[in-house]
Amino acid sequence: AGQGTYRELGMPKENNATKRQTGVVDADEIISRGSGTTAKESDENYANNASDLRCFLTSVLFLTRLPCPMWCDLHPGVLVRGMAWFPLVGAIVGLISALWFDFVSSCLPLSIAATASVAASVRLTGCFHEDGLGDTVDAFGGGWSLAQILRIMKDSRVGTYGSIALSLFLIAKVHLLASLGPSVWEVGGGEGAGPALVAAHAMARLSGPVLMRACHYVIDEEDLKGGFYNWFARSKELLSLPRIVFSLALASLIATLSIGAQRAMVALAITLVASFVAGVYGNQVIGGVIGDFLGATVCMIELLIYSSMCVRTPSSLLPALRLGLVYLLLWSYKALVTRKTVGSKNA
Repeated sequence: AGQGTYRELGMPKENNATKRQTGVVDADEIISRGSGTTAKESDENYANNASDLRCFLTSVLFLTRLPCPMWCDLHPGVLVRGMAWFPLVGAIVGLISALWFDFVSSCLPLSIAATASVAASVRLTGCFHEDGLGDTVDAFGGGWSLAQILRIMKDSRVGTYGSIALSLFLIAKVHLLASLGPSVWEVGGGEGAGPALVAAHAMARLSGPVLMRACHYVIDEEDLKGGFYNWFARSKELLSLPRIVFSLALASLIATLSIGAQRAMVALAITLVASFVAGVYGNQVIGGVIGDFLGATVCMIELLIYSSMCVRTPSSLLPALRLGLVYLLLWSYKALVTRKTVGSKNA
């Protein structure tokens, strides 16, 4: 992703032949993957007539590496409808991660158990959301325009911004899970890392259908995967309001059964507020949302939910006041410099 930055610094543009070799996977191979299905986009009833079992299995196929029946493919329209089942898929990922945490914590320190659970989740999902986090931070950090951001986001390599973001994310996640302590499994009131993993994985994935429904999905006509993702974007109306309500209720139920009603409501509030903030930010930067950005949002909401379960009352407000004062001074300085620069240009 760092390649996008030296294009902005004036280095020579690559010709099309060279561009086709910049990624790890050849461009022709990516294009040959097509739209994920043998069905035609013109057949509008295909997705509408798909059963909820088919929609759920399509979500499993998309979000994880778990095996699915041969008759299930990645039809973009069916996947859009299947986004309502994202919290259940997340709960499955969280439960398997929790089982690894419990197994390893029975004989090794909690920090190693947390590491094992994170390793299990990224293996199960193929680093799906983490890849989105790295690409998003690279693109938003290194791109100045929409075209630059989308170009960097498509680069299969990870740049400096993305590497640092992924490192900090994984370190924070391991420490938070270890801090939550051993799992105590109780329906409607679980404690520790295990129940938290189930609830957070389920609730964080609720942000996907919410943002997909509420925001414009950016279509990138130059994307080699456009055959799938652009069709996916054009099918967003299939994610109806009743399906969003169902997804919200499903995530809330899973979290309530895992960590109790009170903590579940906190997790739901965090998810909805963070989704709103992410939507506003996405609209400001790229005019909507895109797949990698949705994945990055899932990662951040996960961390926020774990943090809310570890948070304690501060012994003093002085550190927060000092930090706020410093950033207020920095913001004031930036505003002053910007005003002087605009004034000198106008003069």
